[in-house]
Amino acid sequence: MAKLCSGIILLVLLSILTHGNSDEFSRKLSKKAMGLKREKLSHLHFYFHDIVGGKSPTAVKIAEAAMTNRSATGFGLLAMIDDPLTVGPEPNSKIVGRAQGIYAQASLNDVGLLMVLNFAFVEGKYNGSSLSVLGRNSVMSAVREMPIVGGSGLFRFARGYAQAKTHTFDFKTGDAVVESGEFLTGISQLIFGLSRCHSTDSETDCELVTKMGTPMKHSSNSRRRNGTMRLFVTTFIGVVFGFFLGVTFPTISLTKLPLPTNLFPSIDLPEMEDKFSGLSTQALLNVLNSLKGRGGSSRKNNGPKIWVPSNPRGAERLPPGIVESESDLYTRRLWGLPSEDLIIKPRYLVTFTVGLKQKNNIDAAVKKFSENFTIMLFHYDGLTSEWDDLEWSQRAIHVSIPKQTKWWYAKRFLHPDIVAPYDYIFIWDEDLGLEKFNAEEYIKLVRKHGLDISQPGLAPNSGLTWQMTKGRNDTEVHKETEEKPGYCTDPHLPPCAAFVEIMAPVFSRKAWRCVWHMIQNDLVHGWGLDFALRRCVEPAHEKIGVVDAQWIVHQTVPSLGSQGKSENGKAPWEGVRERCRREWTMFQDRMATAEMAYYKAMGMNPPNSTTN
Repeated sequence: MAKLCSGIILLVLLSILTHGNSDEFSRKLSKKAMGLKREKLSHLHFYFHDIVGGKSPTAVKIAEAAMTNRSATGFGLLAMIDDPLTVGPEPNSKIVGRAQGIYAQASLNDVGLLMVLNFAFVEGKYNGSSLSVLGRNSVMSAVREMPIVGGSGLFRFARGYAQAKTHTFDFKTGDAVVESGEFLTGISQLIFGLSRCHSTDSETDCELVTKMGTPMKHSSNSRRRNGTMRLFVTTFIGVVFGFFLGVTFPTISLTKLPLPTNLFPSIDLPEMEDKFSGLSTQALLNVLNSLKGRGGSSRKNNGPKIWVPSNPRGAERLPPGIVESESDLYTRRLWGLPSEDLIIKPRYLVTFTVGLKQKNNIDAAVKKFSENFTIMLFHYDGLTSEWDDLEWSQRAIHVSIPKQTKWWYAKRFLHPDIVAPYDYIFIWDEDLGLEKFNAEEYIKLVRKHGLDISQPGLAPNSGLTWQMTKGRNDTEVHKETEEKPGYCTDPHLPPCAAFVEIMAPVFSRKAWRCVWHMIQNDLVHGWGLDFALRRCVEPAHEKIGVVDAQWIVHQTVPSLGSQGKSENGKAPWEGVRERCRREWTMFQDRMATAEMAYYKAMGMNPPNSTTN
């Protein structure tokens, strides 16, 4: 108790001391005395032209760190800008101002710019006024939001936020047009007073010249004495009252408040309290009070509107509590309670792309996976009912579209937000022998060795394969190997490390989210993906590996060849193989082009570049 009393007295003394010091050079002013009228909300909309190339760039690099060229994100790059602001996106559109300031690459892990800008306006009544922006610009996001921290001229006392989205971006030149919308609140018809102060040894007298020019005298000595006494009494009473209030009522529950039940007939208070436990009780009461007048049949659509920029794109008008951004592949009943639909929620997903000729092999393979796996079959021959006699087929998910590959199916039916409940996703071919394979043990080894991308080791009699994916007898998992001379420019790069083949890959949830975005819509065979998987995990030579203790046999059944078409005297399988090779080259070219465009846009030299 003695410590508590000492703490209260110390708090009071500190409050008095702080108040006394600040009163010597500052005091509060009323809005009325300053002639400030009501606030109003304004919305400005314009386009921001960031030109980095050509004869007249508006954005130039002025500094960089020693590590900038080695950084994947260009960390440490600093640029100065004087970008035109226009009414429309066209370069010759009417200029309404300039965006002047600096931006810097301030993130090691993504393209996140620190923006320090002034929007200096030159048009109409805003001519000579400016807004100041200070915030983070996450360039790769569809919509970026940055705070407006102040302004000048008509925008004195302004506050608000700016939303920016890229309208166009030229990968060749690096030039960009950004659409910007500013929402701000300020004081309309601003009129500021002028304070004149005269100092003597004993006191300071100030007079405030008001809107009409009438001086109002204030004596700081008398104000200090009266203010100090009021502060002492108020602080002491407040501290003591607050202490006893906190002891008596440590928490307030909405469910215990004596609210009439007919006031909010459709609101479950306990559920709201649990769901929004991070909000204060008063905040929840404010929400409830705002709902009081919404009952009855005569509702008007002129109340506050919902707009949540952090919601998924297109769902900004929904309250966050109703948004379901992810789904699953769990089948559900048409009756009963939804909460009772699922006896078990499988944690893993395994997919096979199949034809009826491999029915017996797939039947044997599926039996290696427990109820902890969702089974999904992609039927490239269009035949599904012929599988109905298999007991597990009734629980499996069947997708049938003729003459398509597993990567075509994966891109369209395995979106990361659809398979989000699964820890690991198996995307396997139909010609795999799993006689010695145990799926649950495989998962244990993957977790143990920290693999985000993996595959089982291949038995020695699995035909033509890379050295990296051949199974070994002396280890549980291996992550690197030795290939033929000249195959590997770096021991940590494919095919000597950070490499699995595309016949039987297994992805963690996190890795699949990246890989899915890398799969090209029109390149259906997936050739070249195996060499690029390393881009989705870091460090790749540690996160990608082959599980030797759980091995499989690749039977090398050329099933997709028969799905091709004879053209120009070529057999169906020849056309399929030719397309595979062509897609490999196309994928490599696209990746190289995309990388170069990125580095150029960021003003960086690509890795291994000989230029400065």
